[in-house]
Order: sequence, then structure tokens, then C-alpha cells
Amino acid sequence: MSQTTGRWRQRVCVLPLLTIAVALVGGCNATPYAEQNISDPLEPINRAMFDFNLALDTHVIQPVTKVYKDITPDPIEQGIHNFFTNAAYPHVIANDILQLNLDQTLSDTGRFVVNSTVGIGGLFDPATDIGLKLNEQNFGVTAAKWGLPEGPYLVLPLLGPQTLSSLPDIPLRIVTNPIIFLDPFMFRLALNATGAVSSAADRESARKQIKEALSPYAFLRSAYYQHQRRLYLGNKADVEVTPFEPLPLDDVEPPPSDTAPAPQPTPKPDEPAPAK
Repeated sequence: MSQTTGRWRQRVCVLPLLTIAVALVGGCNATPYAEQNISDPLEPINRAMFDFNLALDTHVIQPVTKVYKDITPDPIEQGIHNFFTNAAYPHVIANDILQLNLDQTLSDTGRFVVNSTVGIGGLFDPATDIGLKLNEQNFGVTAAKWGLPEGPYLVLPLLGPQTLSSLPDIPLRIVTNPIIFLDPFMFRLALNATGAVSSAADRESARKQIKEALSPYAFLRSAYYQHQRRLYLGNKADVEVTPFEPLPLDDVEPPPSDTAPAPQPTPKPDEPAPAK
């Protein structure tokens, strides 16, 4: 058995165990990823992880991505983005299959094949030009399609927001990415590091919205649930929001004013009519 085959089997054997663990949560969720159903019993721990991720992003990731964007010409940056998006696309196809979505499986498989061949390993995106649109999936959505509840909200170091049911998505992304079959190890590591930097550079707009939010933690949690529900509904949506729409501020009390309001003049009573 080759080393590559051994790596594949070691990773695949983890998936059934994690899937069973999710199933043990039990129950059926009538409204998957609805915000009113958010379960966050680990909020103190989640907030600590959120603060850690935010500090890491501010002091490490942002400076690295700034250098990356400054030294990388736009066409090359776009090509790198296309390459890693395409390399990760078998993960989307795997979720299509697990959801028994034949039409989307055929479309996404066609997209991957076209971009991997005509698009020169994914550096270019001819599939979009011929109508094979980019799709997004994850195992959290797949679990919801199976009727499994999301479980509690989790914030993981580096990986960010998740739910219990979405945890099998982590090994699924690993085993379906063809980069894991590349040798030597240092080349594979360098490619993964480049992909991480490219992905971080793509999140600049979302990063800005999170940091400017009234409550960044609640904002990201709400955005995660909105985005997951949109994917669950297949973008058909009764949810017409962007993935990072700000939280409503209707219930926020305005700050107290430093100056007292100017006194209003007392209206004068009507003057009596002159005597005849």
C-alpha cells in the first residue's frame, strides 16, 4: 500500500465516527439555522476564543495579508484565488452527493473538471463563463438536510464559528482536497500556507464589518446563522440578507445627551375680546 493511499484511509476512517457523534445529538430541527433558535451555552468560552481570533487577526494575519496584497499583482492574486477555490471544490461535490442532490452534483463536477483542465489546474475560471456557477456547501448544511439539529454554537481557534453538527466538515475538507496527495511534505505545507493567506485576504470586507459592529461577537454569530440558513434554503430565500448584514439597532438606547434641551416658550392665553 502506498503512502498516499495510507493517508487517504487514515483520514476517511474519521468521518463515520464524527458523523455518528453528530447523530447522537438526536432530534429534529424544524427551522434549521433560524436566529431565534441559536443555542450558545458556551458563550463565555466562545467569547474568549473570539477575542483570541480577533487579536490574532489584528496582529498577525492582517499584516501578512497586507504584504501579500502589496507585492502580488492583481492578475496573479486572482489566479491564486482561483486555484485554491478549485482545489477545495471536491468538498462541495462531496456534500452535494451526501445531500442526494443529483443536479447540483453534476453541475459542480462539471465545473471542477472544466476548471481543472481548460482552466489549467484552476488558475482560470472558464466554467463560470459557460454557466457552471460557483456553489458553496458545508457539512453543517448537509446535517440540517438530514434533519439533525445544529447543536450548540462553537467558536474554534483559527477556524472561527461552527456548530456541533458542522464539525465533521473539518476532516471532510481535508480528505477531499487533492493537495493532500502532493509530495514532498514541505511543498504541500507551502501550498497550504499560501492558500490560507489568499483566503484571509479575501475576507477583508467581512473583517471590517465585524470590527465596526456594535457587538462584534453577536454580529458574527448572527451572520454565521444567516449565511448557513441561506445555504440550507438554496438561495431561494425568504432570507434576503447579505452574509454579514449588521444587527438591527432598534433596541439600542441612544447615549445620554450632555446638554439639556432648550426650554419651550409657554404659549400665551388668548386675549379677551375688546368690550363694545
